[in-house]
Amino acid sequence: MTKRYWGIRGLLGVSGEHGPQGHCVLETGFEPLGYGQLLGQITEGGRALRSWRIMQRDRVVFILPNGLWFAIVFLGVAAHAECAPLAPAQTRDQFAFLLIGLAAKAIVVPAGSDSARLSDGREKVLPTSS
Repeated sequence: MTKRYWGIRGLLGVSGEHGPQGHCVLETGFEPLGYGQLLGQITEGGRALRSWRIMQRDRVVFILPNGLWFAIVFLGVAAHAECAPLAPAQTRDQFAFLLIGLAAKAIVVPAGSDSARLSDGREKVLPTSS
């Protein structure tokens, strides 16, 4: 009988069984990230989301440029909540329109970004450490 693994954490756990130190995320200028490390990042992200009372059915928007942190945040949020990535080049009006339609409970943005242009104050703005 074949084992079935559901969800992002299950798939990463299976891949990690075959070599938890094997590289799964690579980007120029950064140390390679192993399966075990990525799973640890995802687990920590889940704890952070829960501490902010964000649950599996809640929507979380994240606005990050493409790259390593985009991949890690996407996997971390998608493993624990509904995830909606948005392009960072949007205007305030575009963000407002999209955020109303998405009814996001939280917005994840890079630390130090101009988060005031993204939110009307009802959502939690959670900075990443990118």
